[in-house]
Amino acid sequence: MLAFVHIEKAAGTTMNLILHRSFGLRHCDVQSWHHRRGLFTASDYRRLRWLYPGLMSVAGHYVQPYSDLESARPDTRYYTILREPLMRCASHYQYQVQHMNIEAGFEEWIANPEFRDFQTRKLVGSDDLDAAIRVLTEKLLFVGLVERFDESLVMLRRKAGIRRFDIRYTRERVAENNTIKRRILDDPDSYKLLVEANRVDAELYRFVAEELMDRQRREYGSTLDSDLASFQEAKAPPSRQLTVAAVGVRHAWVYEPALRYYRNRLAFQRENTAQLRSVS
Repeated sequence: MLAFVHIEKAAGTTMNLILHRSFGLRHCDVQSWHHRRGLFTASDYRRLRWLYPGLMSVAGHYVQPYSDLESARPDTRYYTILREPLMRCASHYQYQVQHMNIEAGFEEWIANPEFRDFQTRKLVGSDDLDAAIRVLTEKLLFVGLVERFDESLVMLRRKAGIRRFDIRYTRERVAENNTIKRRILDDPDSYKLLVEANRVDAELYRFVAEELMDRQRREYGSTLDSDLASFQEAKAPPSRQLTVAAVGVRHAWVYEPALRYYRNRLAFQRENTAQLRSVS
């Protein structure tokens, strides 16, 4: 089973649409059954498989390679896409302002440990660079870069070895207004905060860009450049509107109601337990 570690503002929405078209109802954008923020775990997968028989692919912000997912699905193969850290971080803040209506100024937002060295934390749950490099080299099937997206897709397709994996795409969720991002990048004080908050991510990105991508290119073989050229000549995706619509319908009408029911039941049980303890 392929497991895409979706890092915010790193081409994840485009990647997800590729997965929807390729795997249809055998793919799911997953969440934690217990929390709106957390990990997708082995117990989450065991519940999900009753709703998605024959599952071949999962993706999402909750998919992280330090969970216990492999204990339920030993054939899990993680992969991810990284982005240049300063651009990703500024885009992340811009997105939260524009689409999530946060009111915090950038200085306040970037002081939150959750948003510092964000990509490293997604991989190992901390800002441990050595641990993140070990995960990238020893546990992940593949690591790509937003800045080399087409090349990354071509290599990923070969690594996955799945015939139905159609990597043709159109770009999704491209920001229409980059004023906030540009202001952060152009202001010396904000830029300094960006650099300070992404020091580990910068080292991780440098390792991937300067070492790991070259290693993956060598593993692919001598036909990579010609395969990439062929892909770029004909990368307009098939519409597959019915397949994409079916994915959306099952997610909205089956998966999300099941999540809400389960979470509400847990909340009810916790409330009853707390009341019994207070009475006793």
